[in-house]
Amino acid sequence: MGYAILDSSLVLRERHGALAQWLPDIGQPCTQAGLLYAMEPALRELQAEGAAPLILPSVGLNEAPGARVNVSITWNPASDRYVVVIAPDQGTEQLDRLLIQQRREKQVLQQQAAAATDRLRVSATLYRDIVESTEDVVLRLSPDMTLSFINGPAAALIGVDPEAAVGRTARAALPLPSTDNPWRADMCADGPASFEQPVRAKDGRTRWLWWRVHWLGDEGAVREFQAVGRDVTDLRRLRANLERANEEAKFAALAEERLHIAHDLHDTFVNTLVSTLARLSVLRRAATDGALKSDLEQAEKEAREGLQEARQAVGAIRAQFGVAEGPRPALVEAAEALRAKMDVALDLDDDLGPLTPTQTTAIVRVAREALRNVERHSGARRVDLSLRRKGDAHVLEILDDGIGFDPKNGPSGHYGLVGMREQARFAGGALEIAQRKGGGVRLKLSLPANALLSVEEPK
Repeated sequence: MGYAILDSSLVLRERHGALAQWLPDIGQPCTQAGLLYAMEPALRELQAEGAAPLILPSVGLNEAPGARVNVSITWNPASDRYVVVIAPDQGTEQLDRLLIQQRREKQVLQQQAAAATDRLRVSATLYRDIVESTEDVVLRLSPDMTLSFINGPAAALIGVDPEAAVGRTARAALPLPSTDNPWRADMCADGPASFEQPVRAKDGRTRWLWWRVHWLGDEGAVREFQAVGRDVTDLRRLRANLERANEEAKFAALAEERLHIAHDLHDTFVNTLVSTLARLSVLRRAATDGALKSDLEQAEKEAREGLQEARQAVGAIRAQFGVAEGPRPALVEAAEALRAKMDVALDLDDDLGPLTPTQTTAIVRVAREALRNVERHSGARRVDLSLRRKGDAHVLEILDDGIGFDPKNGPSGHYGLVGMREQARFAGGALEIAQRKGGGVRLKLSLPANALLSVEEPK
């Protein structure tokens, strides 16, 4: 610290402390000091009543280069003297050091930002090289599903100009034959999305792409979907061929088992009926009693009908329904056979899509058994039969206007309903049988439409 006393004429009377050495000698006017040069008017104003002290903040001293002090000058009316107090200014030095540190930190940050920009530029160049050299389809989409980038392979696949595709929605830019559109802004709500989708290529053929879509936007300034698509058409074809082979092998094993059953039925039940029919014929011719002869004739008639039905059953078991032709020919044949007894309406889809051999067999056998029951037991005047592709299912539906029955309480000893349900289960589907309001029965067989059996999108 340092302090000094000035009289009312601004002459120095006392000087104490090293920080006061910049003032002139005792007895000299204080204005001779460079710091107080030409400040006499300001010092005179301190004598006014209520005048605030004169403060000279953070001034440098020639006697101590680099040192800075705060100088405070006040007027004391009681002693008719000026009091000068000098104190070192520590805050300014710390502030200078802080500013120097901040400038250095700013310089370091600028250097780091420049380095990051260089790395980003290099990464962008590498990204473009990788994206353009890959055979995969690469897209970038904004949150509203507008294309912001499409790479060369993608443009070549669908036959568009990459620049012309930018700005269009994914649905409009990609010729997708499917009505189900997975390109929605929420498709990555639970993490990366994966799905397969058909795309109509520029040559008109359908190509299947497996998509892997990531959302970038939770951190950083980039907010977009990045999608990579891989052509899996050949893979789907191989999977379809494998499934067909497995299905055909399963159907061949089933056909062999049916052949064994047909042999067993023919060698036992059919032969027994033939033998019984022959005995009844002999007894009828030998009978003399009129009533007995009539009973034998009726028994012979019933045995002959049973033999015919048994042979039809054996023939149905032996039958191999053509997979390529599908169930249509057999359904048309069954409907034509029934038209002599009632009105039959037939509604068959022109393009059902692929059916497995087991599915074809199930449809035909269920339809034949249902029409046989309608003919024998319903008393119906009309029956409607339809087979259609509905979404992901093949649906066989048969409606009649007969007397109806309770499907839950079928007649004991008869296995037609049981057999139909087993056929549905073997083919991986479900069978529903219910009474209709106003009379009659509704039968519905639903079988899954296996998309793996075809690499083409259904038209």
